[in-house]
Amino acid sequence: MPLGRETYALVGPDGLTGESVAAIWSEALGRAIRYGGDDLLVTEQRMKAMVPAWHALDLRLMFSRYQTEGAAATADDLVRLMKLLGRVPSSYAAFARDAAAQWANG
Repeated sequence: MPLGRETYALVGPDGLTGESVAAIWSEALGRAIRYGGDDLLVTEQRMKAMVPAWHALDLRLMFSRYQTEGAAATADDLVRLMKLLGRVPSSYAAFARDAAAQWANG
């Protein structure tokens, strides 16, 4: 029997802004991280030095949607994700702490 297709929101329990993400990484890394601002055309140009132009454009469009619509989880999203994961979704701060620890040990 074929499996049904489902769509899951890629959201977590936190409402995040550029400034709050910079603060989270500052704490996780133990050094000052500054948010670069909301000018996505500048961001796209800088990303082109690291990734293909199509990928930089795709990221700019995705980030633009986050700026205008956000990615906040609804109560239903969180219940659905808890059932899928078997636990409460991790916070972005927990992700950043874990990533920083792995980088330090890698």
